[in-house]
Formats: sequence, C-alpha cells, structure tokens
Amino acid sequence: MVSNAMGASGAWVADFLIGFFGQATGLIPFLCLIEASMIWWPRSYVSPMFRRIGYVFLLTIVAVICFIFIDQPTDAMSNASGGIVGFEIGRSLVNVIGVIYATISLGVMIFLLATLCFGIRWLQMIRSVWQWPVALKEMLGYSTQKTIQKAPVKPVAVEAAEPQTIDPPTEFDSQNFGLNDFESHSTALEQAVAKHEHPHEVSQQTATDDFLRGFGMADETKISIPNLPIHPTLETEVPAMIRLATEQAEYVAPESISQPVPDEIPEHTSWLAQHRDWKAKNQAAEVQPPVSAEAEKPAVPLEEPPEADVFDRLFQSLGSSTSHAPPKVNPPPVESVSSSFTGLDVFERAVSSLDKASAKPAVPVTFESLQADFVKVDSPSLVTVDLVEETSAVANDFEEDSVEDDVLVDANGRRISHSFATVEKRKDLSPLPSMDLLDRPDPHRKVSYSADELRSLAQLLEIKLKEFNIKAEVVDAQPGPVVTRFELDLAAGIKASKVTGIARDLARSLSMASVRVVEVIPGKPYIGIEIPNVRREMVRLIELLETNEYRDPKALISMAMGKDIAGRPVLTDLAKAPHMLVAGTTGSGKSVAVNAMLLSMLLKYTPLQLRLILIDPKQLELSNYNGIPHLLTPVVTDMKDAASSLNWCVGEMERRYKLLSIFKVRNADAFNQKVEEAIANGEELIDPTWKVDDYAIQQTAPRLKPLPMIVVVADEFADMIMQVGKKSEDLIQRLAQKSRAAGIHLILATQRPSVDVITGLIKANIPTRVALRVNSKIDSRTILDEGGAEYLLGHGDMLFLGPGKNEPERVHGAFISDDEVNKVCDAWRERGSPDYVDEILTPYDDDTEKGQGRLLEDGGAARDAMFDQVVSFVLETRKVSASAIQRKFSLGFNRAARLVDQMEEAGIISPMGANDEGGMAQSFDAIYQRALKRKGGEAVLNQLMPTILSPTELANIGDDRYLSMMTKGINQAGFHWQVIENKWPQFEEAFYGFDVERLAHLPDEAWENYLADARVVRNWQKISALKENVMFVRQLAQTHGSAGRFFADWPQDDQFGLLQYLKKHGSRLGGMTGAFFLRRMGKDVYLLSADVCVALQQAGLDIPQNPTSQKDLKAIGQLFNQWHQQTQLPYSHLSKIAAYSVGENYDADYILEKMGQDES
Repeated sequence: MVSNAMGASGAWVADFLIGFFGQATGLIPFLCLIEASMIWWPRSYVSPMFRRIGYVFLLTIVAVICFIFIDQPTDAMSNASGGIVGFEIGRSLVNVIGVIYATISLGVMIFLLATLCFGIRWLQMIRSVWQWPVALKEMLGYSTQKTIQKAPVKPVAVEAAEPQTIDPPTEFDSQNFGLNDFESHSTALEQAVAKHEHPHEVSQQTATDDFLRGFGMADETKISIPNLPIHPTLETEVPAMIRLATEQAEYVAPESISQPVPDEIPEHTSWLAQHRDWKAKNQAAEVQPPVSAEAEKPAVPLEEPPEADVFDRLFQSLGSSTSHAPPKVNPPPVESVSSSFTGLDVFERAVSSLDKASAKPAVPVTFESLQADFVKVDSPSLVTVDLVEETSAVANDFEEDSVEDDVLVDANGRRISHSFATVEKRKDLSPLPSMDLLDRPDPHRKVSYSADELRSLAQLLEIKLKEFNIKAEVVDAQPGPVVTRFELDLAAGIKASKVTGIARDLARSLSMASVRVVEVIPGKPYIGIEIPNVRREMVRLIELLETNEYRDPKALISMAMGKDIAGRPVLTDLAKAPHMLVAGTTGSGKSVAVNAMLLSMLLKYTPLQLRLILIDPKQLELSNYNGIPHLLTPVVTDMKDAASSLNWCVGEMERRYKLLSIFKVRNADAFNQKVEEAIANGEELIDPTWKVDDYAIQQTAPRLKPLPMIVVVADEFADMIMQVGKKSEDLIQRLAQKSRAAGIHLILATQRPSVDVITGLIKANIPTRVALRVNSKIDSRTILDEGGAEYLLGHGDMLFLGPGKNEPERVHGAFISDDEVNKVCDAWRERGSPDYVDEILTPYDDDTEKGQGRLLEDGGAARDAMFDQVVSFVLETRKVSASAIQRKFSLGFNRAARLVDQMEEAGIISPMGANDEGGMAQSFDAIYQRALKRKGGEAVLNQLMPTILSPTELANIGDDRYLSMMTKGINQAGFHWQVIENKWPQFEEAFYGFDVERLAHLPDEAWENYLADARVVRNWQKISALKENVMFVRQLAQTHGSAGRFFADWPQDDQFGLLQYLKKHGSRLGGMTGAFFLRRMGKDVYLLSADVCVALQQAGLDIPQNPTSQKDLKAIGQLFNQWHQQTQLPYSHLSKIAAYSVGENYDADYILEKMGQDES
C-alpha cells in the first residue's frame, strides 16, 4: 500500500529524486517556490534558462556536501545521504583533492551559484543585518525616528528693491544657477526627481527598505514632502509646480510632523548636492538665508539621475518669466487627499512649463525674486504622497539638450540604424549615402622607398642579374602601393624568357618573397621586374571613388578595382565588360574585392538604376547586404534557389529582348532613353509583352518604365555548380552569351579555378577576369591563359584583365572592412526597404528545363508524388490503365489519368488505344531476338559480350590501375584512341606507374614540367585533370579503404548516381567518359552509344539522339533496371545486345578483333 500523500505518482517521483540526490532533495520545494514567485515578482538578474541550469548545479553540490558530512550507513548507492549523484561525485572529489579542499571548492561554488541564481546583493544584505534592530522596531510600530523641523524662512521684501541681476554662470553652472539659494528646501525637490531606476518616481529610503532590499525585495514607500506655497502668478505659468504643491497635497498639523531618519545614513553621491556645496562656498558672502540650527541637520541624501538638470532649467525659465513683486498669499486649506503620481506627469508638466517659459522674453532674475517665489513658507506643513513603484519597463526618461534625439539603441545599448524609420525620417535623407561612411587613408603613411633606397635596390638588381649571366640596365623605377616595378633594358641577344626562368632564383637571391617578371610593357622596349615593398600601403576605397573617372555619368556600372603599379586609380565599367570572373585561393582577398565592387555600385546608383541578385553558398560573405533596397530577392544561400534565380534571369533576359526588338533598339541603355523621352513628353508606353493570362489580379497592361541594370553576384559559383549540377552551368553560359544587351551582368567568384569549373565556354563569354593569388601556374593559366598569378602577394594583389585588353595589369585592390560594409548597408536600409520579386524563387524543375525554353506540355507541372510507385507497378504487372492504377493505389480517376499521361510523356508506355489502355514500351525480348538474328545465333552473341568482374575482383584492383584507366579515358577524348594506346607505356613511365602517393606529393614545378615532356600529351588541361584525380582517388582510398572497394560497393541499379558522383568529385569524368572508364575496369554498366540510343528510341522511350538531361538519363536507368529484372542479364550485356540489334551489322570476327579497344 502506498501511503504517500501524492499517491503512487508522488511515491515514484520521491523515490527517484531521493535515490539520485539523497537528502539534498529537500532543496527542490524551496527552488520551486522561488521559481513560482518569479511569475508575479520578476527580480532575477539572469535569464530563466541560465537560472534553472544553476538550480541543477546547486542541487548537485548540496548532494555532494550531504555525502561528505552526513554519515549514513549505505547498503547501496541509492541509500547514501547524497544519493547516487552525491556518492559518485563526492567520492571522486575526495579521492582527488581531499575533504578540506573539496569543502572549500564546494563552498565557493555555492556562493557563486546563490549570487547568480537568487540575485543576492551581499553588501546591502550585510548593511541590512547591522540595521535589523531598527527595522524590527519599525515593523512593530515603534518610532525611533528623529524629527526634523525646518524653521520658516523669512521672506525678503522686494517691492522697493532694485533688481540685482545675477551674472550669467559659466560652463556647468550655466544650467543650475541659484540652486544654492534654496538649500533649506532642496530635499523635497531632490526627492521629486531622484530615483535609482525610475528617475520620475520619488522614493524615501528607510532602514526597513534597506533591510528588505538587501534580499532583493522592495516595498511601497510613503514619504512626506514639505508643502511649498507658490506665488499666485505662477499658477498659470507653472502648472507643474502648482499641481505638485496643491492638487496632491495633504496638510498635516505641525505637531504631528515627523520625518524618519535612520541612525546610519548610507553614503550616496549626488551631483546636485555636490554642486550645491560648491556653489554655497562661492556665494556665501552674497546671500545667507537664516535657518534654524535644527534645519541644518543633513537631509536624507538621494542619488540623482543624470537627467535632473531638467529641473534646473525649469527653475531658470520660471524665474525669468514671473513677476518680481508678488503679494503675500497664505496657503488655502485643502482637504486631506491621498493620491499617487508618476514620473510621466512630472515630465509632461515640466515640458509644458519649459515651452511656455521659452516663448516669453527673458527678464533679469534676482535672488530675492526667486526666494520670494519659491522659499516663502508660512508654516512647516507637509504633503503626504503615496508612491507605488512601477514594474513596467516604460522609458519616459528626461533627455538633456546636449544628447542627440535621433540616436536609436537596442536593448543592450548598442546603436542601431533607422532601418524602420518613418517616411518623415526618410524624406530628409539624401538620395545616395555619403562617402564619409568610408574610412579615410592614414594621413601619416610613409613612402615605401626613398630615392636613395631605389637607387641602391636598382644597383643590387643589376648585380644579381649579372650573377645569372644576364646583362641589363635599370632605366626607370615606379614605386607603387604594394610593389615597385623596375624597368630594365636587356643587352643585345638576351631573351626575356631567360629572365622569366630565373624568377624564383632571383627572388631567393634578393631575399624577397616573390619576384614577377613582365616580359612585355606596352609602348616600351623594356621588361619589368616587380619587387615587393618593405612597407605595404593600404589602399582605401574612398581614394578610388573620389575621382573624376568614378563620377563620370556616362559609365553605366562603375566599379573600383584598386591602384595600378604606379599608384593610379583603376576603375572599370561592368556594362562594357560585360561580365567578370574573379578567382583566387583562400586568403587572397577575393571576398574583399567583391565587397569593394558592390560598395562602388551602392554608393553611385539608386535602386531605380541598379538591382542585385546575390548568391552566397557559404552563407557568410554577402549576408551583410540583406535588406538593402537594391535586392531583387533576399541573399540566396540555398543552391536550389540559386538555380531558380538564374532561371528567372534567363526569362527576364528573353522578355527584355522582346522589348528591344519591338522598340528597335540594340541595348537596354537606348531603350531607357526612349522611355525617359516618352515620359518627359507625357506619353504613356504600354508594356507590349504583357498577357492577361499571366496575371491573376491585374487586368490592364502596366506602363513601361526604364529598365534597371541587373548584376548577379555569385561568391562561390564552383560550389553552386557542384551542388546543382550541369543545369546551373548551362544557365550561366546562356546568360554570359546573351545578357549583355539586356542589361544583365554576371560577377562570378571562385577559389577553385579548375578546368571543370571555369570551362572554355564560360571563359569565351567572360573576357574580363581578375586573378588573385593562386597556388600554381596551371591555375593561373586557367584564369588568364598565362602564368604570373602564382607570384602575387595576396591580400588584394591581383592581375586584372580589363575589357578590350590583351595583357593583364597588376592592380592592388582596395581594402574594405566589415564596419564600412555595415555602415553603407545601414544607410541604404534607412532610405528604403527592398521590393522583392516573388517569382525569382519559384522552384526550378530540372526535368522541365525551363531555363532552356523547353516546358512540359501540361504547362511545366511537376510530376505526381506517386509517379515512381506507379511506374514500378506498371513495369511489374504490365497493366497500363487508369482504372488499374485507380484500384491499386486508391486514387481518383483524374489523378490516375494524369499519371498515365506522365508515363506516356516520359516514353515509358505507348500512346493510349481505343480501350483506354496503353502498351508497355517494347520489351527486351524483341530486341534480343533481333540481335540473335543479326549476329548469327546465341553462341556467337555470347562471345561478343564484355567481361565483367565480381565485386571481390573489383575491390582487389590497385588504386594505381584505377587512376591509370581514368587518365587514359581522359586523354583519348578528342584523340584517336589508337594514338593514346600506342603511347601509353610512355605515360606509365612519365607518371611513375600512376603511383597515387608519389604523384600526390609532387611539387607544382614538377607538374608544370610535364608541359614540356614529349612522353605525354602536352595539354595542360588534361595534366591538371590528372593532378585533381590523384587527390580524388586518394580520398576514396582514405575513406573506403581503396578505390576498388568504393566502386565494388556501389549499387548496380544506381548507375546514374555513380556517374553523377564521378562528375561532381572527379575531374573531366562527366558524360560517357566515366561510363567507359567503369566498363574498362570491369564494372557492370551500360553505355549510351549512338546505336544504344537508337535501340532505346525504337523500344518506345522518348529520348533525344544524344540524351544529356537528368530526366532522360533517369528514364533510361529505369528502363535498364526493368530489363535487368526481366532477363537477369548484366547491364553490360543489355547495352551490348541493344547496340547489336540496330545499326551497321559488322561481322562477328571483326568485332572480336576490336573488342577491348573500341566500344560500340
């Protein structure tokens, strides 16, 4: 029987907690009570999650202490005084550091956790403990307070006196003059404006308050404020003081007045009190109001908020706007009233008083007038006000005049921008952000080399060249920000290539990091040698933007690139480029260069002139630009959205071409001029490409507007190509070919300048290129078609091949900090919000190939989710009818009919007949019978089948053989296969038998030497492919044990996935090159030769003659899988039989002779 008051559940919970934490479980109800009190009384100084984590640690430490100090016999760990947790942790802790040090450590941790979790203020708690007798007596109703009564101040007659003008105070005193004159009554004013957290509320500290506040508790306080009689003239001009003195006043008999004063007054710092003391010393000789000895007792000091000088200005304005001969008025009797007020009332009244006072002319103010107006007291009456401390976080603080009123801060006090400012805020801003947002260059920067140093370095260069038997004379030196170019006149008969060949040795001889040789300097008969400067100069973007070339209005898309070798600004017009390729290794400054280009555009063009699409696969480089009004879509980080964005650009390009054709202009700039002229003449141009069927809401054609330039920036387009595949490459190629006239331009950046990323077609359509530092000459040639980028210094040092130039020039890019980017982006966010185009992120179906203008007949609708299951059912049962599909999958007739239509479009079934049933694509039996008939029987056909290795045999093949066969297939592409076959032993010798580890550690110079090695094909793109495939095979071996194990374990029915993997991770293994490689290694794969594709078409599969799309390749794979299930024949045999069933019927002996050399 369970006797627990909470029943069985309570017993289980109690047993569980006691078993784990022992006697420390008694702390749990206390913690739950504290956590529940936080619902009505949130006083914690830490977040709830952090506080609760502290509870767990506190409970654990108490359990350990219970285990150490409470001796309890334990027959099991669950019976220990500290539970399982205390037993395990305590035993280990004692064994390591002993009981004494363990106790000290646990005590310190409890002290820290209690402070953080409960917000205990130890100093206030200690002070409260010393005051506990006074607090106890107060709570019991005993009075231990001292009575403070201030003698009335005798008013000073001012009727017949000449006004004595007070000299204008200076500096800090200018806002607070005359405060020392009211020392006897400043306590009441201080209480009205002083508060620790809420400067608008009045609070009187007592011993009880200190005692309770020491434990994080507060109480409603009831204080007494002396009543201040106000001159009647002030009744209309100073409403705040009238209300404070009369409407909220409760007159009390003088004999009942008592103000509590604690025995020990805590020390506080009050700038108002300090100022009053300082002022009193300076003006003691002028005025000394008579006060009683009892009135000289110190008032309770309170902390003053920094906004308290608002009341000083209030006194000043009141004194300057009131009469100097006030009649004597006795305070009227007022009924006892108990009311409360908040700082908001005081704020509103004070502001209204300041507004009224500032609207009147200033009058000389005298001390006597101020004293008569404010200090005239007939009786020491008190006003009793009940103040309730507000817990809301409403910030109605007074602001000083010297503080900017337009600075916004977040919850942590950090400055934020006016991104969500109102229209009133935005309309006052300039159309473009100011250049002042950019950092200025260091005004104290020094030149890298003096004239004497240049002469010495030139002489040293001539001497070092003589050591290599090169006679040359330095004729000129051009010091730049990063390097200095020396122009040399070579002696007769010395070739420039000889100097280029010793570049590395010359750098070593000069003790330089690198030396670059410029063999041709346009317009001069000299060569150039570029030597790094000792002190590198930082190029700032503002130096390039404050030039006439950048301000040129004729440039459609101005971009700052950097400074050239002589320190001159280098800018370019992207509209003339018309696209740009940026490549460089990690740390070369690629992202900074892209940021400099973007800021160059943002500081010159408005969103009406320029729109951006930013693609950031790394999700870090371009995220700062989110929310600026230039964006057509948020920064794209998902590569599927990147393909959709490029596809939208293709559609927009086609739409713009239609407009250009209709208006008979050749580019977007000429079109914009026509539209602007029509708008200026009051003509309305209607969009001729608009169709009512394309819009669900808009029923009228829109008016034409000038077309903004569109710039697509892909920070790492190699990663995009790897993730998305060939479709993104096709879209980029199409944009690069045609989008110039439409006003759409590309900036493609990559840190992997390999030939499978920067293809020949991309390079042909992107002539403007930026090569930052790369790792090898091969990479440099991939970008620029020449070497030199491997000698750059990094950090923005680049070779820039501008539009229309044949030779690249060396440019030192501008440095842009993240702070500058954020400031410019914040400035644009203040000026407007982005107007996104929703259609940009419409999912791009790679099967429909919208970007190439090929849509499905049903309007591009995606395949049904049940499509693959239905195809499997049809292939297994060979039942093709909507009713059969409807019964099998419990679908509606319409959906089943759509599935049949989709299978028909994919070529899986034949067109529907009269009985509403379709036939399967031609079975393999017919193909097999035709091949048997053509080749002369089954025995001959079996001899023609290729050899297939088992998974075990594939796994036992060495990595070097896989690498060798990859290289052979790559080199045979574009050559006659027999040439490479005859030369292959020399390949084996040149590449060390394709030893993976040896090739992986070859230096870059060794790879470059193969370009002059006659034993191999001296094609640097194919050599580079081998270099990358070495790392690919090595990675397979490290991950799977060997490359053979990887290929052996790959599923047979997923050849499409395997070929995609080879294309993505290998180099030049896409298309049929990868399939031929697998076939030659003995892997069971099918080949898509021309004859095989014809056989597939005759079998009823709707594919082109050369299928390349993923849709066609997947359909082919499904059909081969179905044939394999039907016949149990290997995939290699299926494709061979299909090839033999069509085409020219070669003799079997001829085929056997060529087998293994040329695949059908």
